Amino acid sequence: MCDVCQTRRSFPKGTSGKPIISIDFLNRLQVDLIDMRSIKHDGFNFIMHAKDHFTKFSWLFALPSKEAHHVALHLRNIFYTFGPPKILQSDYGKEFLNWPDLIIINGRPRHPQSQGLVERANAVVQKMLGKWLETNKSLDWAQGLGM
Repeated sequence: MCDVCQTRRSFPKGTSGKPIISIDFLNRLQVDLIDMRSIKHDGFNFIMHAKDHFTKFSWLFALPSKEAHHVALHLRNIFYTFGPPKILQSDYGKEFLNWPDLIIINGRPRHPQSQGLVERANAVVQKMLGKWLETNKSLDWAQGLGM
């Protein structure tokens, strides 16, 4: 515990991830599901959050369950409107289907840092939605998403 020993002691360096660089709109789309089962309303239990990595634009959809066909329906609407992304990045959920001509990247299970952009945005969405519910004195969070 002396000063000399402390100055010679090496400190472990944190691992820094390699930054993701996007060069165009819908080059990389990160998708995640937010569990809203604790305050489910009108049969909706989840929020699908899709976020473009380049523009930071978000799409939010209320889902009754996290089954693949519900997720695919909303992803297909994004793809038909704006075109498919080159890379679809998600957590390790099985609800994200294999899409032809797409590179699908799955993060490690229970490791939200692998897609930090959408995970950080999830916290912002939940905070904003909570404020909307409080201001409007409502429990209909799906309406707060604009549905």
